[in-house]
Amino acid sequence: PNNLTNGEIIKDIEKTNEIIKNITGKNPTSYRPPYGNSNNVSNINFPIVLWTIDSNDWKTNLSDEEVINNIINGLDDGHIILMHDTYNRSIEIIKRVIPLIKEMGYDIVSVKEMFELKEIPFEEGNKYFETEDKKIKL
Repeated sequence: PNNLTNGEIIKDIEKTNEIIKNITGKNPTSYRPPYGNSNNVSNINFPIVLWTIDSNDWKTNLSDEEVINNIINGLDDGHIILMHDTYNRSIEIIKRVIPLIKEMGYDIVSVKEMFELKEIPFEEGNKYFETEDKKIKL
């Protein structure tokens, strides 16, 4: 899925970060590589965040209920859920999932907030899947 060189990836991240900063006024604090492919990524000055739960919201053969079940059935404290804002149905699904997650007693926070709440260092050069001690050094 990714044929870019490390230099091209860095350049793309810098360009994207500039766009985000211009729109939001804030600098990004982490990076999620496309497709979760971080094999050829090095020298990234961000923590690399992957996910614990893949909602599979991009799979058109799954019903909305199946996507919701993918999220809810595997959910646990500190998990990171992958969803895509490029699919209209994902937006509708998340509107249904958020109340369910809250009913289960969980708060929804940013990745950075979650690491701060759990007092876990969120360091550049590390790859994180969740807030339990499930990180690997690049």
